[in-house]
This record gives sequence, C-alpha cells and structure tokens, in this order.
Amino acid sequence: MGNYDDDVSVLTEQFLNYLNVCGQKLGYPFMLYSNGECGKKLVSSDGKHNAVAKVLKSSLRSKGAISSSASDVELKTDKVSVCEVFFEYINKYGRELGFPFVILEDGRFVKAQASAQDKTGMLVKVLRAFDDDAKMLGVDEAILLKEKNEERENAYAREQLQMLKAIVQDDDVEGLAKLGTLNHQMTEYLLTNASKKILIVFLRRCKRNSLNLKELDLLWLKKDMELLDTYYWWVRVPGK
Repeated sequence: MGNYDDDVSVLTEQFLNYLNVCGQKLGYPFMLYSNGECGKKLVSSDGKHNAVAKVLKSSLRSKGAISSSASDVELKTDKVSVCEVFFEYINKYGRELGFPFVILEDGRFVKAQASAQDKTGMLVKVLRAFDDDAKMLGVDEAILLKEKNEERENAYAREQLQMLKAIVQDDDVEGLAKLGTLNHQMTEYLLTNASKKILIVFLRRCKRNSLNLKELDLLWLKKDMELLDTYYWWVRVPGK
C-alpha cells in the first residue's frame, strides 16, 4: 500500500470522517460497536455486539462541511473498505500495546494522556478489539428514529408527571380534568399521594376494569369504602 506511515495517515483521516458522519446523526458522545456500527446505547441495534469504543467529539476543526470522503462508503484501499482496514489496524495496535488507548485529534494513538493538551484532544477512547469481520455499518436509521421517538415520548411523560404533581400539591380538581389520559406511573402517583377529593374525581373518570392489579392494590390500601364504591360503580348498575 505504499509508504506505511502515509497509508496509516490516510486511513486515520477516512476513519475519523466516517465517525463525523455518524456523529452528525447521533450527537456526541456515541458508541462504536465491535461490528463497526455506531449508536447511542451499550449494544448494537441487533443486541449482539457490545460497545468497544466511545466517540467523544467531532474531529472537525470548524463547523464547515464534512470532507467529501466522509460520506463515501464505497472508498476502497487494496479492494477493502478503508474502515475495515483501519479496524484491523486498531486491533493490531491494541494487541501490541494493550487496551484501552485513545485516538487524538491529530490522529495519534496514545496509551495514556501524558499532558493536558492530549486530554483536550481526545476523540475516541478504544476499550477493546473490534470483531475480525467488522465493517463500516454506520447508523441504523430505523433504530435511530425509534430511539428519538421514545425520547420524545419519555420527555412528554416526564412533563405530564410534573404537571400532575403540581395538581396534587394544589388539590386542583380543574387541573386534573384538563390533564387528559394518565399513564400507569401517573396513576400510581395519584393513588399514592392525592387527596380524597382528587381521587373521587379521578375514579369517576375510570372505565370499567381500567386499573391494573398494582393500581387496584393501591386503591384497596386506602381502606376507604367511598373510594372503592366510586370505582366499582358498574357492579351496582344492572346490565353493565
């Protein structure tokens, strides 16, 4: 492949460009798995490959456009994907000097951060070896979309829970009516912390058998027949 040092330099640049593309999609930090895929969690999208490296930040020195080579997944070196070659190089380095080690902004591999400058220049922390057949798999777009949707749903649920806590604290019946459908976490909080006045309003809104077993246990623990009667109204209504 010509001059070894020059080849390694080219491979390092291409590898960091590859990570920049993934970083723009995922945000930083993100994980690099043993099969070459990138993602936010500790395992790959198929659940079979553990994280072997943590990418801390972009290697771009400015906010300008990524190099044209960054998105070119077909780039080849001796008929092998450049990143596949680089994965092999990382494994060889790790076997010789031991894991973990870090890759710096200037492309150097260092075993330990010898200076404050090295610490600020850390891009990737490599913990263990890649699979022998690791490939440049990038980001699983379907999984990424699913995770983003889950994050939005979780953020909304947290916001709703905080609103419920304020309603319970203020004993705000009107606020409860405006809150809409409660998830199980919110229902459990309500059954544990709300006043009887709030609970009666809530239980009147419950549909038949809408509480799960844990929620029912919390209701029965109140030992309040009026609350139980409010929930079990359908038992007393013929034909219901």
